[in-house]
Amino acid sequence: MNRKLALITLSIILSISAYSSEIVIAVNKRSPRKTISLKELKSIFTGEKAEWSDGENIKVIDYKRDTSIKKVFCQKVLKISQVQLYKKWIRASLLGNSSEIILVNGPQDVIGHLEQDPKSVGYLEKSQLNNINLRKLKVTK
Repeated sequence: MNRKLALITLSIILSISAYSSEIVIAVNKRSPRKTISLKELKSIFTGEKAEWSDGENIKVIDYKRDTSIKKVFCQKVLKISQVQLYKKWIRASLLGNSSEIILVNGPQDVIGHLEQDPKSVGYLEKSQLNNINLRKLKVTK
């Protein structure tokens, strides 16, 4: 069991690292969150989960379609295509249980939104997480 878990975790890390830079999940440093499970991460970014465990509404900061980092995030982390992701967002929105999703052009926009709102979550290349107002969330299995 532990070996299987270690292999799955290693596979996720290697898959994300295959991108030119490691992708990290980022939040405002004032956020009370320190870790996030892979399952919770997927449910947040697909719009299926709208609130943090403390009842705060989640604001998802994501990239507009067809950016390199979004393609990799969808394929390697969410394990779905961008088209499937948008279908999930539409479905969750129609059901009325979707988180707020803000689509941005690039990493500076992600950083700007994350700096302003402790309830928000986004992803960046590890090299872009050098802002003192942000920190990395540890992703657990």
